[in-house]
Amino acid sequence: MYQNWGNDPFGAGYHKFFSGYRVDLVMKCIRKPWEKERIFIVGESYSNLTGWVEGALQTTERMLNEHFDIDYTLPLDSYYPGY
Repeated sequence: MYQNWGNDPFGAGYHKFFSGYRVDLVMKCIRKPWEKERIFIVGESYSNLTGWVEGALQTTERMLNEHFDIDYTLPLDSYYPGY
């Protein structure tokens, strides 16, 4: 699913992390918030590229690699999949 938040009735969107948080640890926890549940959360909001579809793809690839041992689609020396 893809949502363009620039279209009416929303017009735009904005989010940020509060200062003082270890974003690398927060993002890892968000991807799988409950250890015993098979629930995963991905999306551009939890990536280095907030506001871009590429950020959603980053978090998806990171989650698939961490929890399903699926290799990244691009070599890590040419692609950074986020925290």
